[in-house]
Amino acid sequence: MNDHGLRYFEDYALGTTYECGSVSIDAASIVNFGQEFDPQSFHTDPVAAADGPFGGLIASGWQTAALTMRLLVDNYLSAEASLGGAGVDEIRWPYPVRPGRHAPCSGHGGRVQAIAKQAGPGHPQDMTGWSSGQ
Repeated sequence: MNDHGLRYFEDYALGTTYECGSVSIDAASIVNFGQEFDPQSFHTDPVAAADGPFGGLIASGWQTAALTMRLLVDNYLSAEASLGGAGVDEIRWPYPVRPGRHAPCSGHGGRVQAIAKQAGPGHPQDMTGWSSGQ
């Protein structure tokens, strides 16, 4: 976890944007991830991907989700107050992420709701509205 100051649930203000860094992804890491976790040809075979639906190699959406999580842990989540995740209601990958792509990540304080009767260990709360920039 990071060390960028104490931050608790109530510190995440509605409508605020939090910059969380950026990441670049290369062809080798796309292929390696694809071979292990998402073995579709447009993630694993640059030659076949060129003739595929995206016209070239693209990262798995799950790889971009994992990279986004790393950026959030390194640049945003509070080491003092993070209780892990309670789930994801919606995730979309509107644009393919290609090798060499520089993808920023920012968080947008959105709807905040309690998902349990009591907050605390074993009773986390949820912050929605996160996005990984394209």
